[in-house]
Amino acid sequence: MDINKQKPQVSRRNFLASAAAAAVLPSFLMNTIASAKIPGRKLRHACIGVGGMGAHDLGNFKSHPDVEIVAICDVDSDILKAAAAGIPGVRTYTDWRELLKNEIKNIDSVNVTVPDHTHFSVAYQAIKAGKHVYCQKPMCHDVAEVRSLTNIAIKKGVITQLGTQVASTACDRTAVQLIKNGTIGKIKHAYLCSNRPGAIADYRLVGSRPAETQEPPATLNWDLWIGSAPVRPYAPGIYHPAKWRAWQDFGTGWSGDIGCHIFDAVWKGLGLKAPISVIAEVQQSWKDSSERRGDTWPQGDHMTWIFLEIRIQNLIN
Repeated sequence: MDINKQKPQVSRRNFLASAAAAAVLPSFLMNTIASAKIPGRKLRHACIGVGGMGAHDLGNFKSHPDVEIVAICDVDSDILKAAAAGIPGVRTYTDWRELLKNEIKNIDSVNVTVPDHTHFSVAYQAIKAGKHVYCQKPMCHDVAEVRSLTNIAIKKGVITQLGTQVASTACDRTAVQLIKNGTIGKIKHAYLCSNRPGAIADYRLVGSRPAETQEPPATLNWDLWIGSAPVRPYAPGIYHPAKWRAWQDFGTGWSGDIGCHIFDAVWKGLGLKAPISVIAEVQQSWKDSSERRGDTWPQGDHMTWIFLEIRIQNLIN
């Protein structure tokens, strides 16, 4: 088989930005524009969360010729100000609830690019209001939220998409097709591994909560950042803007952040459904510390998923 002939074609029409960024899949915007666009005007969009990955999503939505960014929101005023500088006339908000309330008649769609623990609250209310939603991965903070969000999306009939950027790339899409075609033969075991060393400082915190706390900077609305999570004092350089993923209250750990990427091609290629068994193992030092078990995610884990005759091992080291 000529693999080059099987490779999905990548063109500007199929991508909103470069393949390297690939932050917004074309299907969401193409389907949403077709569904919501009124002749003579652009799709009116609001961005909730415009720092970090939110900046990438904002850039991709902004680059589409048929999209108008009418409102943006972020709990950090410095990040919000920087994002607004590139969008003349955009309305800015610190509280996503105020954005949805004030802009409900002015927007067609929303993207949710905030810490994991806030995904459900924002996405649910936007979908409930009949807005199309692009939500960054992981979909929610826990399984109950995922099920509830799925149900409301079906009920409202809106267009939704999960932001698993790697799934947009030619390499992942090619892998899915090769698996579906049976090119590499019958698959009985799949081993998925991620041990990227650069993430150790931000994702795999060993200690418990820091003893040193302080007032949050004037530019950060800490209460809004905490959202529905249990209240805790602000600590410099520990939660905002990146290390929140390591804490159970806010993130889903390394597995939740990267697992969806490394699992995606195998899951879709094999057409997997719910597993019949999942076994998780973690390092002994985490198991032996009640403080760590109650606050942070394990620094490494080994999960075995069994799907009838297929065994998937997800190794996070």
